Amino acid sequence: MIRKTSLLLVLLASIAPIFASAGTLINDSFNTTDILFDVGGVETVTQGGTFSTTPNEGCPVNYTVPTSFNATSVDVLEPTHTFGPAVNFFGGATASSALETQLNTVVGETYSVFFSLKQIGAFSDHQIIASTAEASSGQVGPGNHGFNFVASGTTTTLSFLGVICSVGTCNAGSDIALNGLTVTTAGEVTDCGGIEDTDADGVADTEDMCPASEGVLVDATGCSIDQYCGCDDFRNHGGYVSCTARTAEAFLQDQLITQREKRNIVRTAAKSSCGRPVRKNKHSHKNKHNHNKKHSYKN
Repeated sequence: MIRKTSLLLVLLASIAPIFASAGTLINDSFNTTDILFDVGGVETVTQGGTFSTTPNEGCPVNYTVPTSFNATSVDVLEPTHTFGPAVNFFGGATASSALETQLNTVVGETYSVFFSLKQIGAFSDHQIIASTAEASSGQVGPGNHGFNFVASGTTTTLSFLGVICSVGTCNAGSDIALNGLTVTTAGEVTDCGGIEDTDADGVADTEDMCPASEGVLVDATGCSIDQYCGCDDFRNHGGYVSCTARTAEAFLQDQLITQREKRNIVRTAAKSSCGRPVRKNKHSHKNKHNHNKKHSYKN
C-alpha cells in the first residue's frame, strides 16, 4: 500500500484515457471533493468509510470501502500526488482493498463498464476484479478493461476488489490504482446518471412500449397485463379471458407474479364484463311501452 511518508515510487504506466458516450452514467477520473489530504496528498479510507468525487460528467459519485470481501482500506490520491488522481489498491495474503459505488439502473437495460488501472512500482503482479451481481471483468492488471451487464434491479452495486496474493505470487512493494471509470448505456441518461423513465415503471422510455403505465406491474417492455388485454379490445368474453390467462402465464414465467396471483388475475377476468355484449333492460322497455299505451288511451 502507498504510505503517506513514501513518495519514492516509479510510475511505469501512464494514465489511461476515460471512455465516454452520449448515454453516460459515470465518467470519473477520481478528482475528490470531500477529502482533506495530508501534506503527502494521500488519504487512507478504511472499512465503512466513504468519499465522493467530481466526475467529468454528471453529479458527484459516492464510493464506499465495504465491510465485506475481507477488505481493509484504499488510499485516495489527490491530483497533485505523483500518481494521482487515483484510488490505490493493495493485495496481501489474507486481505485486500475493495471499493463500491451504487448505480441507478433500469431493469433489463444493458450497461457497459470501462475502467483503467495504473501500475505503481516496479512490478505489475497485482490485479483487480470489477463486478456487479450480473457480470465480472475477471482478474485484470494494468491497462484498459471493460464488461457489460444487464441490470436486474433499479440499483446496481459496482465493486472493485483487489486480488488476494500470498507471498511469492506477487510483490508486496507494488500496488495497482484505479484511475478511470466510465459507465454507459444506450438509454437516455439524465444529468445525475439515471435513465429517463417518465412513467416510473422501471423501464427506460427508449424501451417502453406502453409509456402510460404508472403504478402498475409491467414486464420488460413496460406493459401491464391490462394493457396487453384491454377490456374494450375484445368482442367476446372468452377472448378477453384467454388473453388474460396467456399474459398472466408469461408474467409468471418471468417471475413477475406468483402462481396464486396468476389464479386471482384470471379469476377476476372471468368474473368481469369485459367482452360481454351490453344487454338491454327488457323490463324497463316493457314498462315504458305500457305507459305509452295508457297515455294514448287517455288521449
